[in-house]
Amino acid sequence: MEKLIFKQVKFENWLPFYEKHNLMFSTNEEKRVTLNTGDNQAGKTSILNGIQYCLFGQLKKRGDNTIKRSDAIKFLNTNAKKEGNLKYQVGLVVQHGETKYKIERSTEFESLESNPNQKLFVEMDGKAFQGNEAQNLINKFFDSGVARFFLFDGEMLNEYEELIESEISNNKLAESIKKSIEDVLRITTLKQARKTLTEISSVELRKENKKQNAKDAAAATGKKIEELQNHLAELEKEKEKISEELLKLKAEHDEKWNKLQNSNLDKQEKLSELVVLIKDYEKRLSEVNKDLLKMLPQTYRELLRPKKEDISKNLQKELLKYQKKQDKFSENRIIRNILKNDDISEESRKVLIEYIPSIDESEKESIENLINEIKRDLKTLDLVGFIGSPVSEAKMKSDIKIDLQTKLAKAESEKMQIERELKKDKSSDDENFASLKKDIFKLDNKIKEREYQMSPDQSESLVSKINSIENELKPLRAAESRMTTTKEKFSMYDISSAFLDIFEDSIDTMIGNAKENIESNANQIYGEFKKYVDIETPSEITLQINDNFGLQAKTVEGDDRQPSAGGSQIVALSLIAGLRNATGIDAPLIMDSPLMRLDGNNRKAFLEITPKHCSQYVLLVHDGELSTEDPLMDVIRPKCEQINKLRRLNDNETEIEDISL
Repeated sequence: MEKLIFKQVKFENWLPFYEKHNLMFSTNEEKRVTLNTGDNQAGKTSILNGIQYCLFGQLKKRGDNTIKRSDAIKFLNTNAKKEGNLKYQVGLVVQHGETKYKIERSTEFESLESNPNQKLFVEMDGKAFQGNEAQNLINKFFDSGVARFFLFDGEMLNEYEELIESEISNNKLAESIKKSIEDVLRITTLKQARKTLTEISSVELRKENKKQNAKDAAAATGKKIEELQNHLAELEKEKEKISEELLKLKAEHDEKWNKLQNSNLDKQEKLSELVVLIKDYEKRLSEVNKDLLKMLPQTYRELLRPKKEDISKNLQKELLKYQKKQDKFSENRIIRNILKNDDISEESRKVLIEYIPSIDESEKESIENLINEIKRDLKTLDLVGFIGSPVSEAKMKSDIKIDLQTKLAKAESEKMQIERELKKDKSSDDENFASLKKDIFKLDNKIKEREYQMSPDQSESLVSKINSIENELKPLRAAESRMTTTKEKFSMYDISSAFLDIFEDSIDTMIGNAKENIESNANQIYGEFKKYVDIETPSEITLQINDNFGLQAKTVEGDDRQPSAGGSQIVALSLIAGLRNATGIDAPLIMDSPLMRLDGNNRKAFLEITPKHCSQYVLLVHDGELSTEDPLMDVIRPKCEQINKLRRLNDNETEIEDISL
């Protein structure tokens, strides 16, 4: 499972953060907590909302879902608005596995009354993406449906508490959570397949009923078939007669045409026809050659098919080798940038210098070019298609080319022969030529009349009438055949119904397994919290999941137990942990004001337990929950690599101070 790590978030004129502000996250696996403290209204929720805006373009305010487009101006810092700087921006630097992403989303206004213009930019390992392409890239490793299990403000925590004992089927949060879990586990796809199978089963059942009804119409169908077959036989006799006449007329036409061929005037016409024919052959040859050139790459790829996997593996090895070299440049640059900071002590500077990777700057550009070239080659290799048989198609085109070349050579030879004959004999019989042309013209008309009757494309022709009757007979004969056909051992209705049962069982099993997994994980976390409860006899209360993926507290006797306000929050936190584990995704957990309704022991339990169950934990608290002088700071501080203080300078401005040291 690849981890998603937040490294840094940048705000510019976003809500209380006037101009530019940076907030760093803890990335140390041993100290994975980022603690952010500040007074009420200092901007803690603005940090969480800013991250959601940067990732998904969502603009949210307290007590509401995504706001209207016209309200987007409300997220612009008041000082910036007064200065006429009508643009806010949030940037996020994240690491997903080995891939680094730099995400920037901004909203700009031409005036205070104009519509917002939102832009998204994503840089992935040096490659830039924008708009929908950039959003699709983000959704691949962290989409908005999954985010609900990782990004929590105070109101969302309250909603999870409401879910604890919810048995209401139309609870919107329950429906949303259920859908998100089913999407992650691919249960939604199975449900869609089940729906399709249900429709197929219904269609097949109607077909079975139609077969039964067809038997009742057997007598009428047989009589209709007999009438049509008698009429068809009469038309077939007439068709045979016309066919014979057509053969005789064409024979006479060919005879006179051959005589015409022997005349010199006819040779002139033949010569003209050959000139046109030769040009046509040459044009078609040119087109075939172009087609062969176009087919050449696909034919080549077909021949390379057995080598594709080996080539891909070799390219992947090369890519990994050069990416490791490229990482050294990044490490070198980062350490050197840090060394530029005058606030760094000499002792730290010496340590950092020892860790500067040895690099050759002259290789940087060539390595980047090699990486991009290998990625392009891999992408091209992935896009290589092996549809059809390009080698066979190329062979067919080659055969066409040879045939055209043969015909062209024959036509050119015939043209040269006629030209030689015309030079030898310049005399012609004009009168005989005219007579032959007249006879051929009459024969052409007679042939056309009979060909009309034999043409299936003419609606009133004899053949069209025959085809019409045959088309009318086909469904009647098919119906008659079905009446006497033995029923299959297993019909499509039987098969679709069997598959429908399989899908029903699979969906029930997957949902059951998901609930069992969530319940088990939630009880594990809940069990850890119970260790901090100050009672003489250890608690035997357990959590039981319901159909809405909510939790109910149960006594050892199986009775429902209504927890206190603080207890409800502990159960809700256990549910959140269980749901997160069910997604199979390792991403940062961000919580806004989670300690408000917890007492001392439960606060300590929360600070001890929660960081152990996520790879990166971002905590947003106000001083009433956890101040820097609070004894509980001794619990959380060893787990923190990064501590930030939000200082509210005035109604319109908050600054972020790094107090980690």
